[in-house]
Amino acid sequence: MKTAWVRTTLGEIAEIVSGATPKTSVGEYWGGGIPWVTPKELSGLEGSSIASTERTLTDTGLRSCAASLLPRQSVLLSSRAPIGLVAINDVPMATNQGFKSLVPDDDRVDAKFLYWWLRSHRARLEAMGNGATFKEVSKKVVHGVEIDLPALAEQRQIAAVLDAAEALRQKRRSALAKLDDLKQAIFHDMFGAFGDSPQRVPLGEFMAAKKKSIDPRKFPEETFELFSIPAFDSGAPEIVSGRDVGSSKQLLELEDVVLSRIVPHIRRAWVVESDSGRRTIGSSEWIIFRSNRFVPAYLRQVLVSDRFHRAFMQTVAGVGGSLLRARPSHVAEIEVPFPPLEGQRRFEEKLSAVEAMRDRLRRSLDSLAILFASLQQRAFRGEL
Repeated sequence: MKTAWVRTTLGEIAEIVSGATPKTSVGEYWGGGIPWVTPKELSGLEGSSIASTERTLTDTGLRSCAASLLPRQSVLLSSRAPIGLVAINDVPMATNQGFKSLVPDDDRVDAKFLYWWLRSHRARLEAMGNGATFKEVSKKVVHGVEIDLPALAEQRQIAAVLDAAEALRQKRRSALAKLDDLKQAIFHDMFGAFGDSPQRVPLGEFMAAKKKSIDPRKFPEETFELFSIPAFDSGAPEIVSGRDVGSSKQLLELEDVVLSRIVPHIRRAWVVESDSGRRTIGSSEWIIFRSNRFVPAYLRQVLVSDRFHRAFMQTVAGVGGSLLRARPSHVAEIEVPFPPLEGQRRFEEKLSAVEAMRDRLRRSLDSLAILFASLQQRAFRGEL
């Protein structure tokens, strides 16, 4: 830390404000002009600011509970389920009880600097959580968290540097999303919105008829490629030893297409591509498609299309959000377009160029993530 920096606590530089929820059964409390935010809305937030919310309160609703109206440029901090999500409100708003928000003392701390500090110290905040059912950080805990502060001018400089770095990462993420849109556009151009092929076949014809399972723990020294649901977003399977796998898995084969059947991890379809020589295994939550009658890249694109997704969601059943799953027997009945293999292969050729660009962007984004993490550490050590 530079000598000009001062050590203080969050409670000394900001007012810590809890949130609350009015009775949901009272209609006059809801639908007014006061935005009311939940941690869930921060989990999918792009950027640092929030200006609108899914639900709103009336003045009567706000007065009916312990929620407070936070002034704009407050720093919203989720305190449970999960801990550590952060945003800055562009308009006055209230929060539910899952927040311990900070109203900064403008003479001591810059809101954007505080936002970035909290984001970079999320693991530290999570470690401070307590609770049997779910962990939560209390108002007292947040109040006492120590923070090193430079002068306001330097705070704003640090925030500006991190803003610029994050903007670059966001451009890369946007470019990746546009490439995904391009793949769908190529599909539409060649086959129509859901395929114009007059031939349609039920997916059951492509489902793996003989699925094999394996308990990797019986092969503790062997290294596997694990196609897990969490690994999907990274774009690459996990490399794991048998001893580190906690349950039996499905054995996968080259050019299998796997589709997640569990909510909320739906619309995830993956082509098994590996030449490492390792055995490939997958979660039991994958539905496996295996046939020489389709080109894997084509089937994968069908499985992530809007029209298939709507049909797929009709097969979902269960109790509670975390227990909702598609029923494979019902998925098998969904009919999909089945053009000649020649057309599927032309699609695969066009897609390969897009995938090459996507791989380059993904590597660039991974490198930026490493650099950004280093930049944050240096910034809050006073080394920029």
